[in-house]
Amino acid sequence: MLPLPFDPRIASWFAAHVGAPTDIQARAWPRIAAGEHVLAVAPTGSGKTLTAFLCALDRLATGAWPTGRVSVVYVSPLKALGTDVRTNLLAPLAGIRRSFEAAGQKLPPIRVAIRSGDTSSEERRHMLRKPPEILITTPESLNLLLSSRGGRGMLGDVRLLILDEIHAVAGNKRGVFLLAAVERLALLAGEFQRVALSATVTPLATVAAMVGGFAPATDAPGALVPRPVAIVASEASKRMEARVRHVPWPEGDRTGGRVKAVAADLRERIKRNRATLVFVNNRKLCEKLARLINDGEEGTLAYAHHGSLSRELRQSVEARLKAGELRAVVATKSLELGIDIGAVDEVALVECPPTVSAAVQRIGRSGHGVGETSRGLFLPTSEKDLLEAAVMARAAHARDIEPLRPVLAPLDVLAQMLVAMCGVEAWGVDALYDAVRRAWPYRDLSRTAFDLTLGMLAGRYGASRVRELSPLVAIDAVDGTVAARKGALMRLYASGGVIADRGYYALRRADSGARLGELDEVFVWEARLGQLFAFGAQNWRIERITDADVFVSPAPEGSVPAPFWLGDPHGRDRHFSGLLSDFLEQADTRLDERGFAAALEAECFLEPDAARALADFLKSQREATGTGLPHARHLVVEVTATGPGGAPGAQVILHAPLGLAVTAPLGLLLEAALGDTLGESAPVYAGNDCVAITLPGAVAPERILELLVPEETAARLRARLEGSGSFGAAFREAAGRALLLPRDGFGKRQPLWITRLRARKLLAAVAGYGDFPMVLEAWRTCLADAFDMEGLRAFLAGVRSGAVAVSVVRTRVQSPFAADLVWRHVTEYMYLTDAGTAAGPTSARPDLVAEVARAPSRPSVPAHIVQAFVAKRQRLFPGYAPSGASELLEWLKERVVVTEAEWAAMLAAMARDHGDAPEALAEALQPRMRRLVAPGDGRPRIVALERAADVALALYGDAAQALEGASESPKARKAKSPARTPEEIAALREGLLVEWFSFYGPLSLAEMAGLLGTDAAFLAAAAEDMAAAGRWLSGALVTGEEGMLWCDAANFETLLRLARAARRPGLAAAPAERLPYFLALWQGLATPAGDAAGVAACLEQLAGLALPAASFETEILPARCRAYDPAWLDAALVATGFGWFGAGTKKIVFTHPGDLDLAGFAPPKPGGGLFPDPRARYDFAALLDITGLTPTELAARLWASAWKGEAACDALAVLRRGVATDFTPEAPFFEAVRGGRRTVRRTSQARFAASLPAAGLWGLLHVPAPPDDAVGREELAMDRARVLLTRYGVVCRDMLAREAPAFAWPGVFRALRRMELSGEVVSGEFFAGLSAPQFATAKAVRLLAAGLSGTEPWWCAGRDPCALWGFGAPGDGVALPRRAAGSAVAFVGPRPVLALAAGGGRIDTVLAPDDPALPAALAPLENLLTRRILPEPRVAVATLNGRPAGESPFLPLLRQLFEAVRERNALTLFKGRGPVAGAGS
Repeated sequence: MLPLPFDPRIASWFAAHVGAPTDIQARAWPRIAAGEHVLAVAPTGSGKTLTAFLCALDRLATGAWPTGRVSVVYVSPLKALGTDVRTNLLAPLAGIRRSFEAAGQKLPPIRVAIRSGDTSSEERRHMLRKPPEILITTPESLNLLLSSRGGRGMLGDVRLLILDEIHAVAGNKRGVFLLAAVERLALLAGEFQRVALSATVTPLATVAAMVGGFAPATDAPGALVPRPVAIVASEASKRMEARVRHVPWPEGDRTGGRVKAVAADLRERIKRNRATLVFVNNRKLCEKLARLINDGEEGTLAYAHHGSLSRELRQSVEARLKAGELRAVVATKSLELGIDIGAVDEVALVECPPTVSAAVQRIGRSGHGVGETSRGLFLPTSEKDLLEAAVMARAAHARDIEPLRPVLAPLDVLAQMLVAMCGVEAWGVDALYDAVRRAWPYRDLSRTAFDLTLGMLAGRYGASRVRELSPLVAIDAVDGTVAARKGALMRLYASGGVIADRGYYALRRADSGARLGELDEVFVWEARLGQLFAFGAQNWRIERITDADVFVSPAPEGSVPAPFWLGDPHGRDRHFSGLLSDFLEQADTRLDERGFAAALEAECFLEPDAARALADFLKSQREATGTGLPHARHLVVEVTATGPGGAPGAQVILHAPLGLAVTAPLGLLLEAALGDTLGESAPVYAGNDCVAITLPGAVAPERILELLVPEETAARLRARLEGSGSFGAAFREAAGRALLLPRDGFGKRQPLWITRLRARKLLAAVAGYGDFPMVLEAWRTCLADAFDMEGLRAFLAGVRSGAVAVSVVRTRVQSPFAADLVWRHVTEYMYLTDAGTAAGPTSARPDLVAEVARAPSRPSVPAHIVQAFVAKRQRLFPGYAPSGASELLEWLKERVVVTEAEWAAMLAAMARDHGDAPEALAEALQPRMRRLVAPGDGRPRIVALERAADVALALYGDAAQALEGASESPKARKAKSPARTPEEIAALREGLLVEWFSFYGPLSLAEMAGLLGTDAAFLAAAAEDMAAAGRWLSGALVTGEEGMLWCDAANFETLLRLARAARRPGLAAAPAERLPYFLALWQGLATPAGDAAGVAACLEQLAGLALPAASFETEILPARCRAYDPAWLDAALVATGFGWFGAGTKKIVFTHPGDLDLAGFAPPKPGGGLFPDPRARYDFAALLDITGLTPTELAARLWASAWKGEAACDALAVLRRGVATDFTPEAPFFEAVRGGRRTVRRTSQARFAASLPAAGLWGLLHVPAPPDDAVGREELAMDRARVLLTRYGVVCRDMLAREAPAFAWPGVFRALRRMELSGEVVSGEFFAGLSAPQFATAKAVRLLAAGLSGTEPWWCAGRDPCALWGFGAPGDGVALPRRAAGSAVAFVGPRPVLALAAGGGRIDTVLAPDDPALPAALAPLENLLTRRILPEPRVAVATLNGRPAGESPFLPLLRQLFEAVRERNALTLFKGRGPVAGAGS
């Protein structure tokens, strides 16, 4: 037994299946069990997952923590790591469950669920309805959960928070984002235990303080005190064997280079090993190396794994490697963290990792188990890489980990956090400031920085008329509160997070559209149709390129290049740069020693060839320059006669291996100084080890040193930094994180060049403000996070004082240390990024830049596509018009402002579709609308009354202008309109224009001005702003039309999709008589299920459908499940979490309790007298005592409350008893006649009790409150539309006649229309003869395209939702009966072959008596007699095909299948000896 506070059953399981605790487990468990906050630090493979979770599993298993709610939240920096942890938790849970069962006890349900960006909407809804006990999530998803009502409801009872791999995020803004979310969670759930897991990290005290954060002091209001966090570090050593191998350049090979030789070496190692993991530093090398390893092999030896591959491909590679099916994987840092990939024999590191911790983490992926040895092999690709690998191998063995550098008080993350916090509740400004400072990175946040950031979000800088600066929060200066504005949370949901968006293209298969990964937009720009490239261990051919996707098809095997991904330069870590500099300083003094190479072998773990190659490389550098090796105390100034790549001009290279944190600001200083000296800019490139300057011939290279003046550092950096790529990227990313550069929609690709243009425009707009928070944040990011300013000042001071020796040398070509700098310098000019000019941002108009960048490749759209789209968008298309005055008013509100002609067109469309009289509609809406006089043409425009003041003020310049038909005076109307600032008016105008234009296709500026009645110049200025923001676009957008047209960007994307769809072969409408067969395929009647899982799937499709209670187990489920067993329904209800609920007299629905609002239920009114506590559940006996009613009276009251949707019971047995008794209890007494005497006798106690609804617990129905905002109501309507699409596949008005009012056509049509425009559904005529419009899912369209010509036998009852017949012309089958109780029809494929009416009393069929399909067609008749619920004892068949059944030629077959007895007026059938042969169910 473990000497730890675990339940004996858990302790025995651990001892039997795991063994002894690891060192970290033995040290951490007592403190975790005591409730302390803990930072557990241990090397890889130490069992950290169970260290964190086992105490929580103990509490859940023993009932110390309740189930049915989220008690544990686990946060992982990688989605794949979360998936891995969930998988690894299921085995311990299964073992603990068996241990409990062996002890004769039952383990409470402990569910583990994942909530990340990959979680489907259905899984998210299920999670909200039935929260798991353990929730696995990511920092981004945790923040989103805390910013939504449903997510907050799920997280209100958290007891334990686990932060895994905390070292991976603690030193960046994602860590700040996570720690801010942790404190938001504490504000919601109260204090909970915090357990952080980490590999080796320093300093431990800082990380522990970050995890703990701050809590309010109990004795000093407004003060904060740090939470204590216990540091538990393992003392167990992790053995490591790492060595450095040098692969020589292959003789005679002038094309493949070192990487090809490395691939060949790896190929042989992979064949010798069982599993090999190869790490590289970038995606291009990952793809290239995987291809080179596989060249010439029959099968695939190595698979690529990196962040640009799709999730499905990455998970497949991980699973296959773990299962031993793959020999090797080539990965970037995507496999660096603790994902379980099984046993790995050896890790190879091709190119040196950027940090010592990364090297230790990567090598630790081999020998991952407890007590195993990690084995790593460094394989450098150049001599410079060999130098770094030698230093890294020594540091990794010594565990010389770099110290953590936390990010402090970033204002961009603060801005996003403020929007998220104010989006779910209003805050007092002071309380909000105190709440923010509870997160460790913001503990010292100044009130000035907080107020500036909050002011930015409130529109303080909105006078610049830039849309990005429109306010997101509103501050009430009177009561000092702040709340989010409408639309702020939507922007957060669409653009939240802190990972910078690179604008990648999605890579998809051309045949299926399946996502394969993502490509850099620069690679896509340079690509061509038909081009071949390697990706994910396979070759692909580019078939089609759209604005967001690249479609490819598989290509033949062969050697083809890999794609490339451009990224911001990766600076070498400061700590590692110091180690490298120290090594060079030591090597410089020992280079001539005889045993130097042997010393390298021993000290740096080099193989003999590698040691000799490194010594030769260092000697060649010294020989080329004629001076000592450069290091932190020796600056070598190399002057060459040629520029980079052989360009004219001298190049000066400052050899200073200080890392990019020092050399980057040094390069900026030199640029500024040279600009001041020369009057023109001189190209400067900074690398990790050098700074290269290309000088005009007139400048003496020696003057460079004179420019390095420490006292001028701050001024010159200030002059140059804002025009640099570093600052441009920092500002762009900060503005994006602060939600100032929002995406145009959820999941929509935002091109990086568009984002850069918008960022440049924003920076120019706020350039006059000295305190704009995101400019300050860009400065903070550069000076505090990216640059080592103290290191730079110390280096320059050393150069000035002589502490740093300086050697000036001249070379003909660049020395060996500068060899790799040449092509990197050239690359900088090939792919310019965020950099502006030396003087700062340029004055080039962003709209013109965007125009030349996109022309002339933008495709145009045929005019007829545009016309149809606009008609649907404006609801003028047949079948799309609103119905009634209330819908018309909503339409008018949406449209913002319409012309008289547009108003008349809508009235005509409503008369066409619904017969609404235009005069009556206009009269009914007269008090709710106004006519505004447009200044452009003096003609009236129509607006809804509630929007009239905004439209008049923002678009027409006068909120108090005379309104036709208005009763108020202008003075009174003006008094009703609150005063607005110019900034608020500009923001309002922009928002109204966006809304208004979203209902149109491409228009010219003149057409837009004519519709609005405004000046064209005013619209031109607005259009430029919209184009720069990516909201509108322009060009020759309509085929055959000349001139510049403008269009809403989202609408044009829809138009392109519609145009592509129109070019595909059309889908001919199926005849309406085939609709039942389509539904049989869709709902599973043609392929019946055979177990509880099949019943569960049926329930999901039938969710929310109100049907007679008896029909579900007598008709509906037997038609869908072969040999239906009622026990399957019991199991399905447990699996789905569904319940049954009354929906009208003797009608029920099956649905999840959390979806009752979706099914149209309303919260019950208080009172009623049956349930004293609305939150409690009562058994029947308790209710008898509480109410004082008789059993019969109480039963009647309960059933009446159930039918009204006010009460519910959790037992299915109650429903079945009700069905058996027709929901009427047996009378306690009955009359009996015996011997001529009439007596009153008592009903038997058992029979009477069995007829009562006494099983289970009854209680008041709990229905979620209806959404109180427009967005919530729209989402609810769309969810209802999705329910219908799940049920039917194709939806139109005719198909919804039997649905509940919540699913009636007017309520879901608007949602379907929006879903069509977003691409979620398509519209068209799918069944001829049914009402238009019709909407279908992509899956349903594929089913229709496959044809409806099967021959499966199936049947359905007249009340079945599949029984949608009677819309088309009669087919060649049997005449179909009324869709009523007692009728049923059997089909063969789409053909109806047998019909039952009057409960089987009349049978008609088109099959011959000897037709082999006839036995299966008699399945509905067999169901009447053999079903498990309410079987008929006998069925009297009066006629068969119009003849007396007893004289029918079908009689011999009926006698084979049933017990048949001829009677005078009918043929009576009884249950036969066996099932009907070939019956489908």
